[in-house]
Amino acid sequence: MAVATTSVQLRASEPVAVERYDRQRGEWLMVCVAPCQASVPVGSRLRVPADVRHDVAGSRRFRLHEGLRAATIDVRSGSVKQRAAGAGIALMSMVGVISGIRMLLNARGFDVPDLRANEGYYLIPISTVFVAIGVGITVVGKSRLRQSRPGRVAAVPGGIAF
Repeated sequence: MAVATTSVQLRASEPVAVERYDRQRGEWLMVCVAPCQASVPVGSRLRVPADVRHDVAGSRRFRLHEGLRAATIDVRSGSVKQRAAGAGIALMSMVGVISGIRMLLNARGFDVPDLRANEGYYLIPISTVFVAIGVGITVVGKSRLRQSRPGRVAAVPGGIAF
């Protein structure tokens, strides 16, 4: 019995491995190293595997649309180092938020206003901004697969161009 396949063109600005999930074997199999062209079973799940040696972050699973005979997939590789740096910034900034809260809670016990430490009022919002920056860096550093939309028909004077 012949398996229906989809011709997939994988576009990438740099070499990135792409794998597909084989249900029969229960494992991920190498499709090719993008940019490349390959045939995969219809409705395949694809992903970019994480590769620490080449600083490529993994991606979520991506399912090809059913019924397509040909598809173009844009692959954007992320960075493992960038994701680690973003997570580190976010975690260290959380320490600043917690420290600012502790400072404000401890300052409540002082009866003399001159002895109160108000640095927590500054530390909490600044640290919160850095938490957001760290999370943003982590999210941006992720690899992504995106199926290009089917080509649109362009209207030109005198007819239709394909």
